[in-house]
Amino acid sequence: MHPESISRVYAWTRQNDAALEWMQKAIDLDGAVALSNVRTDLYSRLADDPRYNALLEQYGVRDEDLSHIQFDPPYPPAVRAEIERIMSEL
Repeated sequence: MHPESISRVYAWTRQNDAALEWMQKAIDLDGAVALSNVRTDLYSRLADDPRYNALLEQYGVRDEDLSHIQFDPPYPPAVRAEIERIMSEL
């Protein structure tokens, strides 16, 4: 089992010491990419732990408002029509 998975279980069960220990093992194994999933509900129970926040800061993981990014790729007409059809049904 991957160390990040083990960290996730410990985080969810509020075992912060073990969660952070296994998170560090994941970082040692995979580098900072191991932190790519930490902004999920599974880690939310660590949010008040200063050690967790320090670790995220150390590796440049920040909450960032991305709502200003516009995503409107140039779909082919048939795909665009299908998207519009689906959206109108919502």
